Amino acid sequence: MSWVALILAALWLGDVWRLRGRLAKLPRLPFGPESAGADEADLSEWTHLLAPGAELSRHTLRAAVALAEEQGWEAVDLIPGDLPAEGLLGLLATYDPERWREDPFRPVRSAGQVLVVRRALVERCGLELTEGELPSLAAFLEAAGEIRRCTTRREASGHGSGLALAPGLRAGPRSMAEERTLFDAVVGRGAPFVLGAQGGVLALLLLTLVLAPAPGLIALLVFHLQPLLITAGRGAQPADTGALTLLRVPLTLWRWGRLVRAGSGEQRLALPEARSAYAGLLEGGTASFFEPRRTACPHCGGETLYEHLTTGDLYQQKPGTFTLERCGDCSLIFQNPRLSLEGLSFYYRDFYDGLGEAGMETIFGASLPAYHARAQALEGLSDPKRWLDVGGGHGHFCVIAREHFPGCRFEILDLADSVEAAKRRGWVDEGHRGLFPESAEGLGRYDVVSMSHYLEHVRDQEAEIEAAARVLPVGGHLMIEIPDPESKLPKLLGRHWIPFFQPQHQHFLAPRHVDELLQRHGFTPVRWARGSAHIPVDFFMASWILVTRLAGSPGRPWLPAPTMADWVRHDLVWALGFWLLPAGWIVDRVAERALRKGGWSNAFRVVARKDRDDPAAGE
Repeated sequence: MSWVALILAALWLGDVWRLRGRLAKLPRLPFGPESAGADEADLSEWTHLLAPGAELSRHTLRAAVALAEEQGWEAVDLIPGDLPAEGLLGLLATYDPERWREDPFRPVRSAGQVLVVRRALVERCGLELTEGELPSLAAFLEAAGEIRRCTTRREASGHGSGLALAPGLRAGPRSMAEERTLFDAVVGRGAPFVLGAQGGVLALLLLTLVLAPAPGLIALLVFHLQPLLITAGRGAQPADTGALTLLRVPLTLWRWGRLVRAGSGEQRLALPEARSAYAGLLEGGTASFFEPRRTACPHCGGETLYEHLTTGDLYQQKPGTFTLERCGDCSLIFQNPRLSLEGLSFYYRDFYDGLGEAGMETIFGASLPAYHARAQALEGLSDPKRWLDVGGGHGHFCVIAREHFPGCRFEILDLADSVEAAKRRGWVDEGHRGLFPESAEGLGRYDVVSMSHYLEHVRDQEAEIEAAARVLPVGGHLMIEIPDPESKLPKLLGRHWIPFFQPQHQHFLAPRHVDELLQRHGFTPVRWARGSAHIPVDFFMASWILVTRLAGSPGRPWLPAPTMADWVRHDLVWALGFWLLPAGWIVDRVAERALRKGGWSNAFRVVARKDRDDPAAGE
């Protein structure tokens, strides 16, 4: 174990260098004699929001406004100078100022204390907030997150918000439940993994002390000195630095245990009204959520069908069993029986919006390279002036595509209320709510229509392609990206392969199926891509699905009320199985180049040009 202890010591020393550097890069409010001139800042266009228990002096407010105007920010999140060390180190571990500017979708990073913001931005975000203390830390973090999202438009003038150290600001008190609320907000969907990792590392440190005392003591010393080494001379003076220097292991173990016992965000999501609503929806069982089983393939009409996969809901763990069948004639894989309209409503409920919205925002925001690849697929083929992204969600793709086509007007169409949020944030120029086939006549003409990981969700893919033909002129382009059912990965990963994604994915079109549908409606494929469409997430997500399935999701309102045993199982599985996630991430990265070749890619993309006005030409 000697080498394990020395690796831990080296990693913690590296963290000292990394986090100390980040702390040095944080803008710092003037304090004491340095503050001359701050009182001249004009406060008329600014307001401030406080978490419960936080206080803000007039002088600090003026200093924050002066700094924000100097930086070109519309909002600044203030970090108290005496913020407890573990909170400060956790914040520095997740907030990299450079990546914050480069990646417009990085989730909220906040000290959870004070937010100084332009009044006009609060109005633009649609937040009904008054100046001063908010009713809860959750309300403060929700506001901070939306303000961050409303300032992510990547303009030449720079980014619109940031964090700053305020040495004269005192941290307000916080309960452990509030600590867990902040932890969940900053870490997002990775909270169980991070808690498991923290517990695993602490256990590993204690094990090295028993099996290799000398190097274990070196690792222990570095761990205890970390807060002092990171903050010394950097303007931050955590109130508990001395105590942590002497007693960090027992204090960290105590805090970790309290965070675990405080329960995850999932537990708090199970509001009584949500549990009551789901009880009503499930009162008659799940039979009404499915249509009668098909006896023929929806693509070719073939009647030779084979069972391909049977699985449950591995993502939300809602009740139900789902079957994918494969056509023996054309090899189409499709859900059979497919979800009814009632079933679609049930299984989509609280996934992309409601209880699941924050988690999905995190996932969509992590797809930056994929967004660039999709936009680049049109380069050299089109110089669009108007672009419609069908199934565009919150408009993440449009934010990135605008970098490639700055003169283009971007619009999205989706069923969820996310389209209003996308427009409010300035991520899109216009948002439309509705079904594409039914809305096409009223949308006008576009130069490009894109459908990224959308067609596999819909009930009638041909109707969607026909709708695209109606809104595109001759010479316009349609870009489609969907999972590749011919990939070799599902043979390796089985039902844990993320593109199976039951019960939401209803059809799995192979390239030949897409080619037939495109040509039937007047399109000519001009650019195919398999390798460049691959998204390196298969092994990471398979690990996450496996651990989540074994751990369960206690607290979800569609599941029975959780017992203490459910929570013990949940936390124990995550504590023991967390290592599978970084292992999966490493496999995805190491194997990425190989997976882009030889039929392993998990997706394919096609760009097709409309060559005929009559969508039925060629039949």
